[in-house]
Amino acid sequence: MIKDLRAHHVESAKYLHTHSFEDAVTALVTFEYIKTPSDSFVQAIADLKYQFDNPNQQFRIKIDEFDFICEQCPHIKNNACTSKNATNLIGRAFFGRVEMDLGDKRIAEKYGLEEEKIYSVQELRQKAGF
Repeated sequence: MIKDLRAHHVESAKYLHTHSFEDAVTALVTFEYIKTPSDSFVQAIADLKYQFDNPNQQFRIKIDEFDFICEQCPHIKNNACTSKNATNLIGRAFFGRVEMDLGDKRIAEKYGLEEEKIYSVQELRQKAGF
């Protein structure tokens, strides 16, 4: 099955495969991206890791459109991001830096991803280096 995936979530998948899942959840709570480890967003993150462990999974890259992770994000309300700080919180939680450009366009350029193109997990992992 082909799933839509925002380009910047490739960076999240890379983090989840180079760190432990528990470390990722702890970072999300510590930097107040989520309130508790039982937050529904954690299930979306677990699903992302699971999808990238499935060699048969394919993703259609999206730019500035919501995907299955966004649907559970605590900072999305009425189809809009409610936190101007959301990217900085993820940047701090996952990468230890506050000012990061984790936007879809920048990540797509960084890894040579094309909007609406379908990629296998292996292709995305190779492009992102994990």
